Amino acid sequence: MNTKKIASTLFFICFLFFVGYFIFKKTPDCKEVIVEYTSENPENRLLDESYVKKVIADIYPNIVGTSFRDLNLRTLENTLQKIPAVLETEAYRTQQGVLHIRMQSRQPLVRVMPLRGKDFFIDETGHLIPAHTSDRARVPIASGYIHFRYNEKTQDIKNIADNKQIGDIYKLAKSIAKDTFWRAQIEQIYFTKDNKIELVPKVGKHIVMLGTTDRYKNKLRNLKKMYIKVLQREGWNKYNYLNIEYKDQIVCTRNTKER
Repeated sequence: MNTKKIASTLFFICFLFFVGYFIFKKTPDCKEVIVEYTSENPENRLLDESYVKKVIADIYPNIVGTSFRDLNLRTLENTLQKIPAVLETEAYRTQQGVLHIRMQSRQPLVRVMPLRGKDFFIDETGHLIPAHTSDRARVPIASGYIHFRYNEKTQDIKNIADNKQIGDIYKLAKSIAKDTFWRAQIEQIYFTKDNKIELVPKVGKHIVMLGTTDRYKNKLRNLKKMYIKVLQREGWNKYNYLNIEYKDQIVCTRNTKER
């Protein structure tokens, strides 16, 4: 009987020891912060690691060396989620004391350079993103007489539906992004002083006058046929101006230097 009592007492003491160990064991300190990105096109990623770490440092100035007990990962996630270029974010730690920040970047379609005010990107969902988050995105540029002053509080194109220029830029940029041919060919969308749209190609010394976005898909379809059937055979510099604003017509101005 005594032996059983002793064994029970020892078992109870051991049980308390292990429970106490797991309750009171020291929470590890943060030894390292690793920022990971998930993106469909890394070249167009709008998130810069130094910028992300600056945002983290604003919340936790000395995060490395801080106990995870004092770090609120949910607060960290919510703060990072407010970065306009972020689509999704996740923060988690490992037993080795490494803090992982996994972030998914928004995918920009176009960079807009208005006549006045700051540059910004428009992503595939119509989200507006300040350009200061990254300079690396290789997307078409929209410039010229664009009358819109960007405010970082305006985050969605739906909130500026009355600005036709921005709506036109978004429509064109989506069409360009969906077509591999146009992605490789169009580098600039330009608004003239009389509010007409010109397209500047990467290949060839010519300008394309689109006019308006009325029937723009049909206009681009006809232009693509001409590029493939005519310019690829006769040379990309044969013309210096291609006017496609009229229905089912392409009016070409010959480049006199190429004669």
